[in-house]
Amino acid sequence: MNSILFKGKHVLGLNQLLLLLLVSTLSSCHYFKIAASFSDGSEIESAITSERYLIIHQGSEVFHLNNPALNYEKGELYGKYSSLPYSHQFYRNARGRNTNFYRKDMGHPETEVHIYVSEFGRDSLTGVIIPIASVQRMDVYELERGTTFATYVLGVVGGFFAFIFLLALLLG
Repeated sequence: MNSILFKGKHVLGLNQLLLLLLVSTLSSCHYFKIAASFSDGSEIESAITSERYLIIHQGSEVFHLNNPALNYEKGELYGKYSSLPYSHQFYRNARGRNTNFYRKDMGHPETEVHIYVSEFGRDSLTGVIIPIASVQRMDVYELERGTTFATYVLGVVGGFFAFIFLLALLLG
């Protein structure tokens, strides 16, 4: 059954309208939160081994740390400095431990670890040297599964009721 809301070549049928609503709901609404926050660098090794996207903050300077490595003897974190792309700018609007909205096509904040340091140095061979002792805070982001799932369910239920309403208008 391919019901048409109105006659005309530019008008969507009910099936297409419902499909459009369902696809837009399932593809756009995602949420993340700060899952854990540490007041030191004790979890840096875990972030490196889990291949998280490391973002370093020092004052107003923010950058991505590529190819991170730890030197346990010196108590330092090494890596290559690179600019932070737009797809990893979620921290600018993050509201602490609250749930934060993002669109899936904008990036993946749930892979990020934010490391706030009081100092770091630059080295021509390694790029960046960060003393572990200078780590002030470390925030680990993750997907907020409950809120994201609830949004999907509400979108599907809302789409169903919109479909029933439109159908009642057509038949009534």
